Amino acid sequence: MRENSPSQMVSGRLRRALSFRRPGGLKTRCTRLSAMATQIDAQKIEDELQRRLNHRMDSVRALVKSRQAVADARDALSSAEDNDARHFQVALDAGWTVDELRSSGLPEPEKKLRVRKRATRTKKTQEVDPATECAQQDVDRANRAVHLANEATRKAKEELDAAG
Repeated sequence: MRENSPSQMVSGRLRRALSFRRPGGLKTRCTRLSAMATQIDAQKIEDELQRRLNHRMDSVRALVKSRQAVADARDALSSAEDNDARHFQVALDAGWTVDELRSSGLPEPEKKLRVRKRATRTKKTQEVDPATECAQQDVDRANRAVHLANEATRKAKEELDAAG
């Protein structure tokens, strides 16, 4: 059997002394005394949080570096493609044909997709004349009245056909 150190024995006794049973069998701890025994090391907490924050910042720094490397590679590829297209044109100007260059293993450079700039959408604000708006409301009311009259006529015809 393993022997406990004196400090472990004291902390075990203190834990048991601070615990008591409530009616109904629920075990509770006296929080007032146990809170006094616990000391919070603010510097230790701050150091741990700073370590975690540094780890998070390091991961973002690595991400930024890799994104920059991708952007640099894209720029270099674009520049190399432009240079290739220029040299291909120089070869054509020197008298070579596209078929001759292709047959020797030098196909035409890939054409870049041309991207058109889209026009920005602007909302057109229409100023409505109050007289025009009022006239439009009258037209809408008249259309509804005609629709209702047509419906009533249709129903009357159906009733006459059913009766006759």
